[in-house]
Amino acid sequence: MNITMNAPLKDLILRLETSEFIRLKDNKYNARPKVTLSLLPTRDLILRFRSIFKGYTQYYSFSDNIEKLKYIYIFLRNSLEKTIRFKEKLKKDEFLRIYGKNIRMSILRKDGKRVSIDFSLPLLKRSPNRFLGKTLSDPLGSKKWRISTIFPFDRPCANCGTHHNIEMHHIKHIRTVNPKLSSFDKMVSRINRKQIPLCQQCHRSVHNGLYYGFSLKHYKYTRWTGPSKWQ
Repeated sequence: MNITMNAPLKDLILRLETSEFIRLKDNKYNARPKVTLSLLPTRDLILRFRSIFKGYTQYYSFSDNIEKLKYIYIFLRNSLEKTIRFKEKLKKDEFLRIYGKNIRMSILRKDGKRVSIDFSLPLLKRSPNRFLGKTLSDPLGSKKWRISTIFPFDRPCANCGTHHNIEMHHIKHIRTVNPKLSSFDKMVSRINRKQIPLCQQCHRSVHNGLYYGFSLKHYKYTRWTGPSKWQ
């Protein structure tokens, strides 16, 4: 007689339902889009959904039924697809043509290298020695991560022109956001604050009062203007 340790699949599915990644209809679970996350760039959506699934696979790596986590993957993958389709107003065939089955896209890193990211199913292999015995930090908590800004990594520094170590400098402080707005509108307002790309060195000079160049408020600033448009 052997002792088995299994991931509580039913409980995990119920958590996905509670967090509105899936819904039960006609005794069948179907994925649903996470509209509240649709303001994020597509790359951030992929990375955030990946972090959720990675949290489960790491914590339950010791479980005997780890291969059952593929059902969690399918729900998250379909929810991610529907979120991107909602965000970019894409039909299913258009989505598959652009992102493929594994939801793949290329991004430009801060070091200037272009890399590919996706939401493919990792190898679900049991590792019994990785039993940690600690309380699971809810991977779904990442959907609540605060969104204070959205910026592209491929913009040069507005002051010196370098592409390295780009950060965003906000012309308007977050204290200026109207406190009477709803939480969703506050998030949109934070994203839409006037902001310009500066390298780390120029950014520190500004905040340390050592910047004596042209007034930053006269630079063309970056503003998010929709799911896939910047100006």
